[in-house]
Amino acid sequence: FFEQAVRLIIDEQRWTMTKLDGMARRRERFRAIIDADESMNFRQKEVLLEAVLHSNAEFTYGIHVHRYDVSYPCARSDFARLLDQGFLRQHDDGIRHFFVASDNFGEVFLNYLKEHCADAFSRFYREDAARRVQKRGRHRGGIQQGRGLLREVPAG
Repeated sequence: FFEQAVRLIIDEQRWTMTKLDGMARRRERFRAIIDADESMNFRQKEVLLEAVLHSNAEFTYGIHVHRYDVSYPCARSDFARLLDQGFLRQHDDGIRHFFVASDNFGEVFLNYLKEHCADAFSRFYREDAARRVQKRGRHRGGIQQGRGLLREVPAG
C-alpha cells in the first residue's frame, strides 16, 4: 500500500511539473509576442499577459499602483486604455473598482496580436492560431477560444 501511495504521489508530481513547465513556456511565448508591440507600456502588457494566462485574474487600481509604483491617475489611464480596446470589463462591489477579462477577450486578444504583433505572432502561431511545430520536436498545439479567453490545447 505504501509503495502504491508513493507511486501515485510521484506521478502527480510529474504531472504538476509538466503542467508548470508548459505554463512557463506559454508565458515566455506570449511575453515575446506582446513585447513586440510598442503602442502599449509595460504595465499594460503585464495586465494583458496575466489576463490571457489566468482566466480568473482580477485587477484593481490599488494593486496596480502598489505593484508598479505609479500614481492613481496613471493606473486609471492604464486601465482606461485596456477598457477602451475591449480587453477588460469593469465591475464595482460598492467599495472598489476591479477589472476582469472581457467576455470576448479571446477574440479581441487574437485580433490585437495579429494587428500589432504580426511578425512576432507568426513566429509561434499560424494564421489560424494553431501553434507552429517547434524544431525541437515539441508537440503541436493551438489557441482555443473558450469562455472568451485564449488557451492552449494539444493537437490531435
